[in-house]
Amino acid sequence: MNITNPSAFWLLFLLIIPILIHLFQFRRYTKIKFSNIAFLKTVEAEQKSTKKLKHILILISRLLFMFFFIFFLAQPFIKSDAMQSDISLIVLDKSPSNLNIIDGRANSILEENMNFINQLHEQYPDGFTLVDENGEKMQAYEELSVHESSSSIDLTYIQSTYPDVKKILVLSDFQYPVIDQNLAVFEDTSTAFVFMPPFKQPTKNVMVDSLWLTNENANAELTQLMVKLNAKKAMGSINITLENGEQLIGTQEIELSGNRMVTIQFPLKRHTENEQNNFTLRTDDAEISFDNDFYFSLPDVSKLKVLYLGTGIENTLLSTVFENEDLFDYSSENINNFSFQALDDNNLVILEIGNQ
Repeated sequence: MNITNPSAFWLLFLLIIPILIHLFQFRRYTKIKFSNIAFLKTVEAEQKSTKKLKHILILISRLLFMFFFIFFLAQPFIKSDAMQSDISLIVLDKSPSNLNIIDGRANSILEENMNFINQLHEQYPDGFTLVDENGEKMQAYEELSVHESSSSIDLTYIQSTYPDVKKILVLSDFQYPVIDQNLAVFEDTSTAFVFMPPFKQPTKNVMVDSLWLTNENANAELTQLMVKLNAKKAMGSINITLENGEQLIGTQEIELSGNRMVTIQFPLKRHTENEQNNFTLRTDDAEISFDNDFYFSLPDVSKLKVLYLGTGIENTLLSTVFENEDLFDYSSENINNFSFQALDDNNLVILEIGNQ
């Protein structure tokens, strides 16, 4: 058995607490004067052994509870046969993202990983098999060539090709598809996976914190899409693009510094249920090459149905107020000929009674 957090066993000294409670009981006794205690002494003698056993059982229960709670904090685990076996297969990710050169390093991630493999080969020339992210065999000191169409690691195919391998070492920059597209493989505990990130690196990332709509004028014909961005570390100048399908809505160039929120806005026309409302917010920057698209949809906004009911001629003042056809679907009816069952089909009903 192995312990993940052995320092938790320092808490075992807390087991003295239930022992102290058992010894002292922390009870307040009250004296009661009684004329004849001969009968009470007989009752006490009969129940003394029962009370003692009860107190001992309570003490044991408290000790066991605290012990197992501390044992749970220590997080013990038993290594599987796969974890105890030696690494016999190495997967080298040759996707384009591994060509990135991290600050403080002279070589790319792919070159660093290949140098590590070469060192292993010198020590264990026949100790492992080397394959790329597609399962194709490689050799140490092989000339590197990037697979431009690759974006993930096909661990399902690799595992089926090498079914006898119990432990696999994965060398990659671990873009999100490497993990997300292989979750089913990781659930199989018969094979152990060892992930080896290239090296610690400062995170450079831009995240969409939130977005919302605001009205720009009283008629709500034009709305503003507000986008709040958050930068991890200084990003410098980056370009933010908003697209509606294949149509470019707008683009902005902004400056982002570390751990700073920036809010930008894009003008949008009011979208109705008949228009495409799927948008893409794209971040274009030399340091952000993957997973830089943020997809969202705006809710369909149907026209507000306004009904005028009157007894005379149509009210031209109201028709002028609601003449914006992009926002309102205005209609007028005579109250004497109108079916009141249709009232639920309207958002606003204006009733005017009187001679005109």
